[in-house]
Amino acid sequence: MGQYTFMIITLLALAAGVSVLTFFGVKLTDEQYDRLKDIVVKWSGITTFLGVIVATFKIPYGNETITIVAAIGALLAYAMGLSIKNYTESAAPKKDKEAEK
Repeated sequence: MGQYTFMIITLLALAAGVSVLTFFGVKLTDEQYDRLKDIVVKWSGITTFLGVIVATFKIPYGNETITIVAAIGALLAYAMGLSIKNYTESAAPKKDKEAEK
Protein backbone atom coordinates (compact mmCIF):
# COMPACT_ATOMS: atom_id res chain seq x y z
CA MET A 1 0.00 0.00 0.00
CA GLY A 2 2.87 2.37 0.76
CA GLN A 3 4.09 2.26 -2.84
CA TYR A 4 0.75 3.63 -4.05
CA THR A 5 0.54 6.48 -1.53
CA PHE A 6 1.76 9.15 -3.94
CA MET A 7 -0.60 7.98 -6.68
CA ILE A 8 -3.57 7.96 -4.30
CA ILE A 9 -2.75 11.44 -2.98
CA THR A 10 -2.36 12.77 -6.53
CA LEU A 11 -5.67 11.27 -7.67
CA LEU A 12 -7.44 12.70 -4.62
CA ALA A 13 -5.91 16.13 -5.30
CA LEU A 14 -7.04 15.99 -8.94
CA ALA A 15 -10.53 14.87 -7.90
CA ALA A 16 -10.69 17.76 -5.43
CA GLY A 17 -9.57 20.17 -8.16
CA VAL A 18 -12.25 18.94 -10.56
CA SER A 19 -14.87 19.19 -7.80
CA VAL A 20 -13.91 22.77 -6.96
CA LEU A 21 -13.91 23.75 -10.63
CA THR A 22 -17.28 22.10 -11.16
CA PHE A 23 -19.08 23.53 -8.15
CA PHE A 24 -17.57 27.02 -8.06
CA GLY A 25 -16.99 27.46 -11.79
CA VAL A 26 -14.23 29.21 -13.65
CA LYS A 27 -14.47 32.42 -15.60
CA LEU A 28 -11.28 33.48 -17.31
CA THR A 29 -10.44 36.75 -19.00
CA ASP A 30 -9.76 36.62 -22.73
CA GLU A 31 -6.01 36.83 -22.09
CA GLN A 32 -6.07 34.05 -19.49
CA TYR A 33 -8.19 31.88 -21.78
CA ASP A 34 -5.78 32.37 -24.69
CA ARG A 35 -2.79 31.42 -22.53
CA LEU A 36 -4.57 28.35 -21.15
CA LYS A 37 -5.62 27.32 -24.65
CA ASP A 38 -2.00 27.53 -25.87
CA ILE A 39 -0.87 25.31 -23.00
CA VAL A 40 -3.67 22.76 -23.47
CA VAL A 41 -3.03 22.51 -27.22
CA LYS A 42 0.67 21.83 -26.60
CA TRP A 43 0.14 19.50 -23.63
CA SER A 44 -0.32 16.31 -25.67
CA GLY A 45 3.00 16.98 -27.42
CA ILE A 46 4.72 17.47 -24.06
CA THR A 47 3.20 14.25 -22.73
CA THR A 48 4.25 12.31 -25.82
CA PHE A 49 7.79 13.67 -25.66
CA LEU A 50 8.10 12.72 -21.99
CA GLY A 51 6.73 9.26 -22.78
CA VAL A 52 9.42 8.71 -25.42
CA ILE A 53 12.15 9.89 -23.03
CA VAL A 54 10.86 7.60 -20.26
CA ALA A 55 10.63 4.59 -22.60
CA THR A 56 14.04 5.21 -24.15
CA PHE A 57 16.00 5.71 -20.94
CA LYS A 58 13.84 3.49 -18.70
CA ILE A 59 13.50 6.18 -16.04
CA PRO A 60 12.26 4.88 -12.66
CA TYR A 61 8.61 5.76 -12.00
CA GLY A 62 8.45 7.19 -15.51
CA ASN A 63 5.07 5.69 -16.33
CA GLU A 64 3.58 7.12 -13.15
CA THR A 65 5.04 10.52 -13.99
CA ILE A 66 3.58 10.42 -17.50
CA THR A 67 0.19 9.45 -16.10
CA ILE A 68 0.24 12.41 -13.72
CA VAL A 69 1.33 14.81 -16.48
CA ALA A 70 -1.51 13.55 -18.68
CA ALA A 71 -3.98 13.94 -15.81
CA ILE A 72 -2.87 17.54 -15.26
CA GLY A 73 -3.40 18.19 -18.98
CA ALA A 74 -6.88 16.73 -18.76
CA LEU A 75 -7.64 18.94 -15.74
CA LEU A 76 -6.47 22.03 -17.64
CA ALA A 77 -8.66 21.10 -20.61
CA TYR A 78 -11.59 20.58 -18.24
CA ALA A 79 -11.04 24.04 -16.71
CA MET A 80 -10.92 25.53 -20.19
CA GLY A 81 -14.18 23.82 -21.10
CA LEU A 82 -15.85 25.15 -17.96
CA SER A 83 -14.65 28.64 -18.78
CA ILE A 84 -16.16 28.39 -22.28
CA LYS A 85 -19.45 27.16 -20.79
CA ASN A 86 -19.55 30.00 -18.24
CA TYR A 87 -18.70 32.55 -20.92
CA THR A 88 -21.38 31.41 -23.36
CA GLU A 89 -24.00 31.17 -20.62
CA SER A 90 -23.29 34.72 -19.43
CA ALA A 91 -23.18 36.04 -23.01
CA ALA A 92 -26.52 34.49 -23.99
CA PRO A 93 -29.38 36.97 -24.25
CA LYS A 94 -31.65 36.96 -21.22
CA LYS A 95 -35.28 36.09 -21.79
CA ASP A 96 -37.64 38.89 -20.93
CA LYS A 97 -40.60 37.80 -18.83
CA GLU A 98 -42.77 40.48 -20.46
CA ALA A 99 -42.02 39.21 -23.97
CA GLU A 100 -43.17 35.71 -23.08
CA LYS A 101 -46.70 36.85 -22.14
